[in-house]
Amino acid sequence: AETAVPVTLQQDLADLLLYLDALRVPLAEEEPALAARITVMIRGQIGFIYERFAEADMRGSRGALEEWSRRLAAIAGQAEAGHWPQAREALKALRQAVAAPPPALAADLPRALYDPVRLKAWISKPVQ
Repeated sequence: AETAVPVTLQQDLADLLLYLDALRVPLAEEEPALAARITVMIRGQIGFIYERFAEADMRGSRGALEEWSRRLAAIAGQAEAGHWPQAREALKALRQAVAAPPPALAADLPRALYDPVRLKAWISKPVQ
């Protein structure tokens, strides 16, 4: 029988860094359409992480994730406008931010839906 491996914030952030590295390619080759598609995909991944910080008082964590998503949207906009050096610099800065995430994410982690017990309880809650 296959054992289910729980999803971890650490792994999700590591994946996010890989995706940001992938975005370097269309920015280096100055391909706006591909840059746009990759940023949409990465923003979706950030959304999955965001959803795991479901409690109302997790504004610090959710705010940081929203900011990362906005920064990605701005990078896509710079690429579309042909502002390649700015887009590449913005990506470098965003990658640094993701590599050293704000303390709020770690602080909220014990109550986030990365905890398998909390996730199971959240999933089994009756729909309002």
